Amino acid sequence: MWFNPIIASLLRSPFHTLISGNMMLITVRGRRSGRALTTPVNYVRHEEELLVVSFRGRTWWRNLRGGAPVELLLAGKQREVVASVAETDSEVVRGLAEVVGLSASYARPLAMGLDGAGRPKAHDLARAAEEHVIVRLRMKPRSS
Repeated sequence: MWFNPIIASLLRSPFHTLISGNMMLITVRGRRSGRALTTPVNYVRHEEELLVVSFRGRTWWRNLRGGAPVELLLAGKQREVVASVAETDSEVVRGLAEVVGLSASYARPLAMGLDGAGRPKAHDLARAAEEHVIVRLRMKPRSS
């Protein structure tokens, strides 16, 4: 995307606080090539995890199948985390419901209607799960 370098530059700058509340840079290594790929992503924080929604058509998350270490630039700080991917429809439905439950602002870009209790409608979750995956990022324990 043409704006990714602009977003990445802002996230690396002292002005990162303008967008780092819900955006970060993730660096993933290619399984075959070993090349590092850095891309900006939106995230939602949930307890000890960060949750990222990505389109299935993107390629960066495919290197995380089965779990993989990644690097983040999160709120101006480098972090090492362990990533895993939820790809099955049932896992993605649960993850999308979790993301929208934590941040209702995700409902609109995911084209999800909300019920009276503010939960995503089941048919919208199922449709969105066909088009997306959930990347779960868990902080590595600090070694003593």
